[in-house]
Amino acid sequence: HGDWELETKVNSTAVLGSPFVVGFVEDPAAVAAREAERARAQAELDQQREVEERRQAQERRQRREEEEKSKAAAAAAVPAPTDDEVIEMEERRRAHERVKKEEATRQRAAEALKKYREELARQRRAPKARRTGGGFSVPFQPVPRAKEE
Repeated sequence: HGDWELETKVNSTAVLGSPFVVGFVEDPAAVAAREAERARAQAELDQQREVEERRQAQERRQRREEEEKSKAAAAAAVPAPTDDEVIEMEERRRAHERVKKEEATRQRAAEALKKYREELARQRRAPKARRTGGGFSVPFQPVPRAKEE
């Protein structure tokens, strides 16, 4: 609502100081009704959101309670291991570790054997001839490498 001046143009040229003024007035009852409708719609949305949040919280609470009940039932169903069972489990664990160590040792030994065989094969190959000055060729024997440990 308020007063608005009209911009007038004559042949696409704006005329300054136009004598035309238009006054717009809104009905206060319509403004109040529109604001009341907007507030009611917002309140309804807030209420729906609150109901949905409460429902989701209730579902989470129920899931948590069901999980706790199932965990408690599972814990009650499985008895604690006896001393003999604990000793047997420890022996099995030690045996498993020993087997793992033995396998690692076998694997390292296999790798070392493979390297050794490759080195022997390299040494057995025919010696290569190296050219020297004057057109002579001399058989070349590679120098054995020192073993690395």
